[in-house]
Amino acid sequence: MVASSSPANIDKSIPSNEYLLEMNIKKVKNILIANRDDRFESLKMIDDIQGLGIDLHFQHEIDQTLDMIYKECSQFYRYYGRDPHEAALCFRLLRQEGHSVQESFFGNILDKEGKFEDNLQNDVKGLVELYEASELGVEGEETLDSVRKFTFNRLIELCSGRESHQEREIMTSLMQPRHKTSRRLTSKRFITMIKIAGQEDEWLQSLLRVAEIDSIMLKSLIQEEMTRTFKWWTELGLEKELLKARNQPLKWYTWSMEILQDPTLSEQRLDLTKTISLIYVIDDIFDVYGELEELAIFTQVIERWDLERLEKLPRYMKVCFEALKMITTEISMKVCKSHGWDPTDSLRKSWASLFKAFLVEAKWFTSGYLPDTEEYMKNGVVSSGVHLVMLHVYFLLGKELTRDKVKLIESNPMLVYY
Repeated sequence: MVASSSPANIDKSIPSNEYLLEMNIKKVKNILIANRDDRFESLKMIDDIQGLGIDLHFQHEIDQTLDMIYKECSQFYRYYGRDPHEAALCFRLLRQEGHSVQESFFGNILDKEGKFEDNLQNDVKGLVELYEASELGVEGEETLDSVRKFTFNRLIELCSGRESHQEREIMTSLMQPRHKTSRRLTSKRFITMIKIAGQEDEWLQSLLRVAEIDSIMLKSLIQEEMTRTFKWWTELGLEKELLKARNQPLKWYTWSMEILQDPTLSEQRLDLTKTISLIYVIDDIFDVYGELEELAIFTQVIERWDLERLEKLPRYMKVCFEALKMITTEISMKVCKSHGWDPTDSLRKSWASLFKAFLVEAKWFTSGYLPDTEEYMKNGVVSSGVHLVMLHVYFLLGKELTRDKVKLIESNPMLVYY
């Protein structure tokens, strides 16, 4: 007799992934909280959690721990100035979470002449962490600029003569700084490192189980969302109308997946993917398809939502407009239902701004005009589409929707530049 494969025959004594995940998350949280009195240990734990890309499960505990460290160490270089690795890690984690940490801290690892201490020259861990910290510098921070140049050059020198895996780790840190790299793309490397380093460490083993189970569950969610994205794109029909336009639904979804990483934001990710896809397609219409006169009329249609002028345009522009209209309406209805705010006018204005920026670039290209850097950047912060995406994310998340904040974000694309 062949055993049935019905759900009734599933062994219920085997814990589900959800149960195992919650159990190990709880264990990690308890260990993280228990170690708060040891600041450096807490920082290393937070760094491991973030490196594995699972910080969403521990955000409350991470925020509490970093807030506590920041309050206790408002002059934290007095506490962490002894060790460059420790100090740089503290600086990086606090600054990337938005705490106001000044570059003057790094003066403690310089000698009286403003040069780096000799004992730092061969400290690979310290050099790598200092380089990572320097990547969070902003314009005008000369000390961080010096730290970046020194650590980069010294690490390149130290690569020669080292074993291949050590050289590879150093070069990976230099080419892919943590602050500028997707955590999901680097999590596999950190899993491997933890497997090697933490075979007998209960904390690291629990952390590893969270990362592995989370990865399995996340993979299933991503596959489902990708399937829905490809289905939507195919049914939309723009790929048939615009054969020369980019046809990259996977790329467009990847942008949304990185911007909105919380697994519970599935619908918001899919809606944002639709917006991003249209930015790319419309950009191709302005760059590849449209004549300047047609593009000017197309822009006027979007500015005024003028259906009469739409009739003067070629079919592919009409189809594109209908897709834009449908997506904007869908998103506006969802935001209104979920958050009690109708973003239709704001979204239409933002699309109009994007079209006008694309039209400016089309006119430049047609006339052979070469703008200076300032003129190009002023238009580019709009034509990049980042401001439009940021506006959609703001409405899709629905947090702190007030008239003043909506007015600020919809009217000030230079926020992207700064």
